[in-house]
Amino acid sequence: MTYPSFAVGDVLTESDMNAVGMWKISTTTFSAQTTVPFTDVFSSSYTNYRIVFDEWTATVSENHFLRVRDTSGILSGSNYVTQRLESNGATVTGVTVGGGASSTWFPTYLVQSSTAAAGASGYIDIFQPNVSGKYTRAAGKFTRTDSTTGVYTVEFSGLFNLTTVLTGFELVRNSTATLSGTVSVYGYRN
Repeated sequence: MTYPSFAVGDVLTESDMNAVGMWKISTTTFSAQTTVPFTDVFSSSYTNYRIVFDEWTATVSENHFLRVRDTSGILSGSNYVTQRLESNGATVTGVTVGGGASSTWFPTYLVQSSTAAAGASGYIDIFQPNVSGKYTRAAGKFTRTDSTTGVYTVEFSGLFNLTTVLTGFELVRNSTATLSGTVSVYGYRN
C-alpha cells in the first residue's frame, strides 16, 4: 500500500483524504475521575471508531464500565450486552455480563494501581454508532497486569440493542474507584 504524502499548501481532494484511513478525533488525559465523558465524538463523518486506552488505571480493583450517549445524554437503560474472555497462563475465563440486559458494557477488570505494573492498555472498535436504524456493536482487546507482573489478555464484545443514533460515550467507575489514563478516539470508514 502506498501512503499519501502531503506538503504545505497542497490542495487535497476527497480521494486524497479518504486514502489516509484513521483520523484522530480527540485525546483526553484524566486523573482521579469518577466518570470521563466523551461528547460529540461520533458523527456521520465516519462509519466506525477506535477508542485507544493507554495506561488505564483505577484506585480500586474491580470491573469498569463504558456507556454510550446520544444528543439527550447518557443511555443507561437495560440495552447493553457484554461478553468478555480473560486468559492468564493456562487459565481462560469467559464472562457473560448482564444476560442480555445491563445498563453498561464491562470491557475490562482493572486491578488497583498501587504499583507501576498495574493497569490496562488496549482498544475498542465501535461499529456504526451514528448510523440510523442499526444496532451498535463493539469489540476490543486489552492487555492488563495485576499489582505484580501477572499479565492478562482480555477480549471484549458488546452490543447496544437499540437503533439510536449515538454521539459519544462515557467511562464509569464501578463503586468507589477513581480512574486515570489517556484515551484517544479515531474515526474510520469501511
